[in-house]
Amino acid sequence: MAVVSGPPGMGKTTLAIRSAHALKTDFPDGQLFVNLRGYDLRQPLATTQVLAMFLRALGVPADQIPPDEPGLVSRYRAECAGRRLLVVLDNASSAAQVHPLLLDSPSAAHLITSRDLLRELTDPLQLDVLPAADSLALLGPDITSAAPEAAAEVTELCGHLPLALRIVVGNLPDHSPASIAAYATELRGQRRIDALEILDEEKTGVRTAFDLSYAALDAPARRLFTLLSVVPGQDFTPALAAAIGDIPVSEATAQLTRLATANLLHEHVPDRFQFHDLIRAYAANKSESDESPQAVDSASERMLDHYLHSVDNGTSHLGRSMPRLPCPPPPPSARPLEFENVQLALQWFTEEISNLVSVAQFAATFHTGWHGWQLTNALLFYFHTRVGPQHDWTAVARAGIAAAECDGHTTGLAEAHRVLAISLRPWLNAGWDIDDLGAQALSHLTKSIALYREAQDAHGIPNTISNYAIVLHDLGRMMECIGYFREAVQEAVTLGSKRAEITARANLASALGEVGRLSESTDMHLSTLDAARRIGHHATETRILMSLGDMAFWSGAVDKAIAYFTNALKMATSLSLDNMRYNIQAQLIWSRTIKTLALTDDDRTILDHIAADVDSIDALAAVAGAYLDSGDLDAAGSLLERLAANIQKKRPQYYDSVVLCDLARARLLTGDLAAAESTASTALTISRAIPSLVSVGRSLTTLATIAMRKGDRQQAEAAAIEALTVHRETGHRPGEAETLALLGDLCDDDEYRRQAAELYAEMGISPRGR
Repeated sequence: MAVVSGPPGMGKTTLAIRSAHALKTDFPDGQLFVNLRGYDLRQPLATTQVLAMFLRALGVPADQIPPDEPGLVSRYRAECAGRRLLVVLDNASSAAQVHPLLLDSPSAAHLITSRDLLRELTDPLQLDVLPAADSLALLGPDITSAAPEAAAEVTELCGHLPLALRIVVGNLPDHSPASIAAYATELRGQRRIDALEILDEEKTGVRTAFDLSYAALDAPARRLFTLLSVVPGQDFTPALAAAIGDIPVSEATAQLTRLATANLLHEHVPDRFQFHDLIRAYAANKSESDESPQAVDSASERMLDHYLHSVDNGTSHLGRSMPRLPCPPPPPSARPLEFENVQLALQWFTEEISNLVSVAQFAATFHTGWHGWQLTNALLFYFHTRVGPQHDWTAVARAGIAAAECDGHTTGLAEAHRVLAISLRPWLNAGWDIDDLGAQALSHLTKSIALYREAQDAHGIPNTISNYAIVLHDLGRMMECIGYFREAVQEAVTLGSKRAEITARANLASALGEVGRLSESTDMHLSTLDAARRIGHHATETRILMSLGDMAFWSGAVDKAIAYFTNALKMATSLSLDNMRYNIQAQLIWSRTIKTLALTDDDRTILDHIAADVDSIDALAAVAGAYLDSGDLDAAGSLLERLAANIQKKRPQYYDSVVLCDLARARLLTGDLAAAESTASTALTISRAIPSLVSVGRSLTTLATIAMRKGDRQQAEAAAIEALTVHRETGHRPGEAETLALLGDLCDDDEYRRQAAELYAEMGISPRGR
């Protein structure tokens, strides 16, 4: 571990970054870097944010990133154990800020920068100001050779501080002896120290260097420089600067270039600029002295308008179907971004997501507050449909609650509580602290429903009741879930909210399908599909088509399933609904495989990609099913074992029963009767508890087959008869055909065999399929 300590502007970050580059080959497993913002005017980064960011950088899937600090620390250290990593923690304010981020692995190293000594960690390397010769070298040979004495005086007056010297270089109008001498005279005459200074008077003139650089700017550039201090994020673009300054983008670009040339800003990537934290503090100080409070507030409001309406424009390309709260149209000064296509919108979200979190947190403290809860609502669809940073989502939602409370807005507060509950679901489904997270989610939804009723919001009430039902689904409480979905439908009908009714009916239809009421689910989906199409509810239309494919698949109407999945895949692709797209691709390939009992090379490539890179159990269960029906027992068994290992962490749900049924089948096909019987018995218990009747029937059919293999014909026949009854009740015709064929062998009954053969012929699938 190394700690680099020194005053601001001394070059600590530059030294750390260059050292990290020089040490790259010594740490072949990678390097992690974060600016902790320990001394920034903005809010320092929370430990949970840093650890979540590091885990994402290390390739940990989003659903495997823990929700709390102890879990994050544990997973971070486990991921890094044995890796040769360099961790650079820049701008730490204290040892307490650093401690949770330290690895205990002997193969990892830490490089920490701080204004404080942090002796609690190790003996620091204390940076001093530059020696005279190095100061002159930083000015460059053109300046030092043109006016040696004036150059030496400039370095002295700047206290040999690297940051101040870089600003001098950026602000000399030319390198003539007269210009250099005049700059030295001006610096000597204005030298002073004030509250911004941290160094003692003998060692630095950094404030004077800043003042001279600021004075050298024209009035528009000075104004923009000061107003940019309101930006809470890590960087900003010309478009945002134009909104803040209420100027054309071309003018903002020119002024940003001028500020970067003067070393008052740093263009760290093309068209993205950032402050040094000391210069940000200086800019904020100048905004207080040179701008009115109204002007600074107006700049902040234009910044918030720009981000809010850019998010709205971006999510409109994602086929946004979730309810959007009424929002004032963007004023001309907001200059929100317009996106030509979904790819550009997604690129912007990826680049801006950490800034958007900071903006949401800033909005919660801004005197109006309404931008904060509006931003929470506007970002819901992006977070909900993308595999993204989970901690960022909850941070935005919590900021939305604070903003709505500040604004005193009942509907905004209701929505923020709803969004926070929804943001907890991925952790809930991943099995993290189920009881606590489930209770939190239901509590926030209860508050949201009460607030929406207080506001008499016709859309919010049924939508939030639907969300309550969905959390119950996550907790494995299916019959309660269905009851709440029915309540949501009735509320939507009573309140006249067609969009909320469609959403609730689609959810209810899916839930009915999961418990095994395939025909009822299909009928409700079909009627809801027409309604969704009439009002342009595209994302819900896509989800209904996917669910119809699922119902057709389990009903044995495989050609219909393929048609539904094909149409759903086209829509999900056009809307960039990646989570849904992976599920549909896997289901489509599984449907084709059940007919051919083989995989094409292209289909196998797609399945292997999903198995390796996608976290959705829905998609992975379908991948495993396709592997199994194509005869690749090794790939199917490996994936199913991986999925089954996670089931015990959480409340059993529909796809968990599908996984266990297929795992039992895979073990049966490999001849491991004991393991197959144990797994099928577990699948039966879980399926009955959910309840998921399709999986109940499948488990019984597998147990009947195992009993027959073991020679227990009485037990086999009893299980098969019960399975046949369940399959006929649900309409799961592939299961019915398989069970009839089994009974034909058990009872040596040609009638059973004839019925099985007819069903297989009607469905157009092989007896080896489902």
